[in-house]
Formats: sequence, structure tokens, C-alpha cells
Amino acid sequence: MSALPRTLPAVVAALQAGRAEEASEGLAAILEREPANGGAWTLAGFLRLQKGNPAEAVALLDRALECQPGQWLAHLHRASAREAIGNWIGAAADYASAAELHPQPEFRVRQAALLGKLGARAAEREALEAALRLDPASVPALNNLGLCHENLGDEAAALACFERAALAAVGKPENADVAENLERLLFEKGKRLAASDPVAAARFYQAEIARHPEYGGLQTGLGNFRLERGEIALAEEAFAAAVRLRPADAEARINHGIAFHRLGRLSEALACYAKAENLLGGPARATPELRWNRSLSLLIDGRLEEGFRDYEARDHYEGYRRFPFPRWEGQPFPDGKLLIHTEQGFGDAIQFVRYAALAKQRGLGGSVHVACDPTLRRLLARAGGVDAVVGADEAIAGAYTWQVPMLSLPHVFGTSLETIPASIPYLDLPAAPSTGSGPFRIALVWAGNPKYRNDLRRSCPLALFDALGELPGTEWSALQPGAAEAGARERSWLRDDSPQLTDFYETALRLLQADLVISVDTAVVHLAGALGRPVWVLLPFAPDWRWLRARYDSPWYPTARLFRQEREGDWTGVAARIASALRALLAERKAV
Repeated sequence: MSALPRTLPAVVAALQAGRAEEASEGLAAILEREPANGGAWTLAGFLRLQKGNPAEAVALLDRALECQPGQWLAHLHRASAREAIGNWIGAAADYASAAELHPQPEFRVRQAALLGKLGARAAEREALEAALRLDPASVPALNNLGLCHENLGDEAAALACFERAALAAVGKPENADVAENLERLLFEKGKRLAASDPVAAARFYQAEIARHPEYGGLQTGLGNFRLERGEIALAEEAFAAAVRLRPADAEARINHGIAFHRLGRLSEALACYAKAENLLGGPARATPELRWNRSLSLLIDGRLEEGFRDYEARDHYEGYRRFPFPRWEGQPFPDGKLLIHTEQGFGDAIQFVRYAALAKQRGLGGSVHVACDPTLRRLLARAGGVDAVVGADEAIAGAYTWQVPMLSLPHVFGTSLETIPASIPYLDLPAAPSTGSGPFRIALVWAGNPKYRNDLRRSCPLALFDALGELPGTEWSALQPGAAEAGARERSWLRDDSPQLTDFYETALRLLQADLVISVDTAVVHLAGALGRPVWVLLPFAPDWRWLRARYDSPWYPTARLFRQEREGDWTGVAARIASALRALLAERKAV
């Protein structure tokens, strides 16, 4: 056995050579011989820390600094040991002392990280600024200072730091984290601008994509911006760019699929969703976002069984109503009670309440209740198969055997295009009065609920109907809330009946008095269809899934006639076709 190392450098050399036992004995001998040797105590503390005993390491390093104050290495090791035992305040102080004694930017960065954990944001910022005075190109300091500014609410300062960090990180391992932070903050800024100042948002995306052409997130933000503005072809281009930059990103594929869906290119949309599913790991790993968007493409393509299966993914979204009763899957309930609860819009409730009759048959004598909004109660109480209508609060307090969301019923019954329950009418209201030889009465709805996020796409200008309103032998009434504010009272040809529409039952009575309903895609369309009234529906270029594609009739509503935009936003062409059809209808009526 070789002689024990007698000096501290010799102990260190023995450690580096892998002679740990020899080094340990030599260090013990030095400490016994020189109990005031601060450097030896520092090494002893470091070794104890390496062995996983941070509390003992702190005691040894305390001794080191008592014997020899001003050892930066002792402060650095004690900082690590204190951090390991959760003494963040003491550890931050030690990192600061180490940095004062031996200026290194990484010591300040580690100090700042602990101050951030303690919530001392101002002190954290000061520590990072001190690190940057030592090295203005320190990527960790720049990146963390950006995060600190972000937490303090100073977005401009955060972006400036992330920009500097991105330049400094080119070719370095930290580049990915820095790029992610910069890209994320730019994405959020673009999203806010898009909501408040579209002109500024367009300039922002143009400038930032020119500066950072490698950031797929900016292309995604631009795609979302274009999509909201109805610039679907441009949105598709942006999403395609995001896919090229992030070919392994499932979300980028989903966004691309959404744009293809809006363009009516369903096969390409479904191909995008298939690629996204493969990237996620197969059908079992498909996300609710993927399944939901795929369901819309499947449904509008007429593949109802597949579509309604994926449509069940909506139960993962916030706002989905839940009741504390077992889910009904179609089994008989001869002695029980089934609660069908409405969801989404009023039109959905009116369209799918038809399934209550099927549920009643399947129940073999059980009771069927429907929970809905107060404005629907009187109307849905007249639907076939409905034994009672309750409010949501009443339903929660009720004792039901089963519950099912209304739009899950098509899935429960395995609905296909051929099996849609389309027996019309399915609402039991008084028979429509005979129009006789009086004027041809037309009920008009040209706009939907402005709170609906796609309302701008489905609503059209009232002015489109001004020429039609003057047609001889016609009598027009406005059946939508807010009709007066939209200009109905300024038009002599249009009577505003909206003040009388206190609920959907009253609206139904008005529709029964009309010879024809002309409406954009709102609840009134569904109500007219459910009552078996002739209804002409104005549809945007990429309509809601229930209207399918390339059809001018509806398997859901036999009395409906569809007038589709031939290109995005073209209501003028739709109005021209309605004008031609209406003139033909009036001429035919006059000839009888």
C-alpha cells in the first residue's frame, strides 16, 4: 500500500486517481494534524455532500468558513448542500457570496432560481442582471430573466430577453428551451392582437415570421388568425407551413385538418387527422381535440355512425353538463326514469328531441324526462315520447335511473343516413291555419346569436332582402331577437314580430302562420323543420355538419331546401338564387 497523502493537493490527486479510501484516510490525518485547515474542511464537506449527506456536509462547511472565511468554494458547496435540505434562503445567500468572491454568471443564475422559488421576483431580477454584467451573452441568464420579466408582467422586456437569448443560443444545447419560450410568448402576443386589433396582428405576424421563419408556432398563430377572419385558403397555407416546420407535431396536423375541412376538402382533412392519430400512438391515444374535429368531417361527409362515435369526445370539454346518474346506453328501463338533458344550442335541442320517442319505445314503459332551458320548456313538452320537462336544477335534485346527453342519442341508436328518424312533425302543436287567398306570408331570420363564435359566417346582411320585400303579394315578418336594432323597423316591407317571441313555443305558433320560412342557420330553421313547415336555409360555404355537403335537401328535415354559398362569404349569390326561387314559387301560386 502506498503512503498516505500528507498534503491537500495529494489528497485531491488520490481522489482523481480513484483511490478514495486512501484519500479519505489522508484527509482525516490532515484534519487531525491541522484542525484549522479551512481548505481541508471544505473538501470534507464536499465529499460528504457527494455521499448524499447534505446536512452533515453543511456542518463541515460551516467549520470550513469559521476556520477560513472568504472561501468561495466553501460557499458554493454549502449552497448546494443547503439547497438539498430545502434551506433556499441560506443557499441563495451562499450563491451570492460565491459570486462576490469568485465572479461567475452561473452562480448568480443559481441564486436567482432560488429567489424565484421564494417569490422574490425583484431580487431574482437583480441577480440575473448581475449575471449578465459578468457575461452579457449568458443564455441561462437571458432566458431566465425573460421568464422573470414575464412573471412580473413586462412582456416587452421578456421578449427582448428571449430575443437576445435566441441569438446567443444558436448552435448550443440550450437553443430548444430558449426558442420554445420566445415562440410561446410571440404566439400569445399575436393571439391577443388578433382579438383586439386585426390590422396590428397582421403586421405583427408578417414581421415576426420574417425574423423567425423557423418557428412553427408563429405559423400556427397566423393560421388561427386567418381562420377566425374567414380567410380559409390563407389559413391553410399557414398551417401547411407549420406542418413543414413540425412534421412530428400532431397538433399541427389537426390544425391543418381543420382548415381543409373549412375548405370543403374532406378527404385531405381526414388524412391529416389520420396522420395526427399515428403520431399520437394510434386510436387508443387519440386526443379529444382530434376526435372532435374528425367527427365534424365524418358527419358532414354523411358517415354518421363513425362521426357520432367520435362526437362523444365532446364530454372532455369544459362546460359539458354532468348529472350524478348512470349513463344510459340504450338498455330497457320498464320501471325506471330516463333523464335526457339538452346541450349546446337551442337548435340542437329542437333537432334531437325527436329521439325521445325512440328512447320511450326502448324503455318499455319507463318514463322519459327532458332537462332544458326555460325558453324551451313549453315547446319540448309537446315532443313525442316526452313525459315531463324539468329545469337543470330540478333534474340534479331528481331521482333518475339513467341519464344521457341529448346529442349522444344518435350514437346510442346507431344512426346512419338511412335510419335518421325523420317523421315530421314531431312537435304536437295546433294545426297551421289555411292561408286562403291572402298574401304569401314569409317569416325571415337573417342573423343568429352574436355570442356564437361563428355567427359572422352564418349571418347575412338584412339589405340582401330589400328587393324581395317589395314583391307584390308578399307579407314579411322578422322572427329574431334584436330585429329592431338590426334595422327591421326602418323597412316598411318588414314587420317586427320579435317582441312577441317570449319563448320557443310562441315562436312556433308564429311559424305555423307562415307560408314559408327563410332563415340563416339558427334555431328557427330547426323549429320550422320540426313543425314540417317549408323552410329555405341560407348556408355558408363550410356549413355546420348537419347540413352535409353538395345537397340541397336535408334528411333531417324533409320540408327544408338548402341554399349554399358557392364560395366563402358570397351571400349575394345565395340571395340571387333565393330571389329566383321565390319569384317562381309566387308565379306558381298565382297560376293555381
